[in-house]
Amino acid sequence: SVRPSSCASGKRRALEDGSEEVTALMNSYYKALGEKDITTLRTLVNNLTPSDESRITNAKDYIEGYQVSKVYMKKGMDDNSYVVYTKGSFICKGIDTPAPSLWSSYVVKDSDGTYRILGDLEQNTTVSTYMDSLKSDEDVKKLTAEVQAEYEQAQKDDTALAQFLDGLGEEADTSSCGPSAGNT
Repeated sequence: SVRPSSCASGKRRALEDGSEEVTALMNSYYKALGEKDITTLRTLVNNLTPSDESRITNAKDYIEGYQVSKVYMKKGMDDNSYVVYTKGSFICKGIDTPAPSLWSSYVVKDSDGTYRILGDLEQNTTVSTYMDSLKSDEDVKKLTAEVQAEYEQAQKDDTALAQFLDGLGEEADTSSCGPSAGNT
């Protein structure tokens, strides 16, 4: 079923299922994020900034937790890194229906062989530019559209969720990256 591709880079960057290790990292990250467990988050994220920390802590006012349903990854800028897409949802305070979401992160293998999420992407233009370039890949566009449709459907099915998300407005642009820290 795999057609020989004349474009090697297309094949190299294909969206694949997250490896066991990367999936475990994302599960731990979103669990810690939901619990606002800054101590654990510091071990999972390289360079968790003070502004990220306060954003995470303040999210307790409207986010009860996160659920991860599926993790995908694409080759990063070198052999020790991946762009990771985590499909899941977040649970808003007092709302029954979880809000579907797709989060993207940049994951790097440390010198000790452990994968960690790269924090403070705003400051890392090389990585953020690379991640932006992947948004035009067909498989990423398809995944994004899928989650966007689920997000809109969830709001149609639950007006309380729609009103809640409306109220959050700019504070949390959930369709692209959720109310967590930037791209993570």
